[in-house]
Amino acid sequence: MTSTVISEDMVIIPNEIVDATIQADGIEILAESLIVDSPAKFSAGGSLMGEIKTVRNGIKDALKSQKIEAQKKHKAFCSLEQKYTDPLDHAEELLKQKMAEWVTNQQLEEQEASNNGSSRPSIIPTDLDISIREMWKCDVEDLDKVPREFLVVDQKKLSDLAKSTKGAIDVDGIRFYKTNIIVNG
Repeated sequence: MTSTVISEDMVIIPNEIVDATIQADGIEILAESLIVDSPAKFSAGGSLMGEIKTVRNGIKDALKSQKIEAQKKHKAFCSLEQKYTDPLDHAEELLKQKMAEWVTNQQLEEQEASNNGSSRPSIIPTDLDISIREMWKCDVEDLDKVPREFLVVDQKKLSDLAKSTKGAIDVDGIRFYKTNIIVNG
């Protein structure tokens, strides 16, 4: 197998890829120009899809070993990176939590002083390269009381139900329907 080295990154592009790109360009032109308006043209589309599959598989096969090696290296680098950054991530989260708790306590004390009619200047530093943002969150306490506009339909679950029952089960507010897709091979 002969190969071509492209760019300073030393990406090796096998010659099979060069041949396949020529084929792919021709297939793309044929697909763009094909008008499916008869059984013969439908069959021609099917034949063209067979060629697409063959060329695509050839490209994938030609690059498979390089992709496997790249994935191994990427995984190793990610693992190494995580090994060294995990303690930093943990330390950062601990500090953020402790600092946020302190800020919350200071704000409560400031509010309490204000409610009692006294003025207490804030002692929360503002000159650091740290910003403090309010974040509002929620907890669902009673699902039955949640207004309908906040509920989300599980589209995947409904599609799976439609597929498994072929639309034979009725679900209020849902219309199951059949559509056709073309599968190559």
